[in-house]
Amino acid sequence: MQTTPLELTEFSRRVIAHRKRMAYTQAQLAALLCISRPQMCHIERGRHWPSIQVYVKICDVLNLRVPPLFEKAA
Repeated sequence: MQTTPLELTEFSRRVIAHRKRMAYTQAQLAALLCISRPQMCHIERGRHWPSIQVYVKICDVLNLRVPPLFEKAA
């Protein structure tokens, strides 16, 4: 199944909303995720999806539930 731009846009909006809820700047969140601020900007602007590793870190840092498919095995 191919991802539509709308899905990426919705993901981006949610990242921004949760980042702001946690009172992080883009630069602060990027540092916590061990990525560059420009990379964080691309994620938030919907230019590209984060890697799975970064996606899991985003969920961890922003206190969001990681979907079961991405969780580590117990």
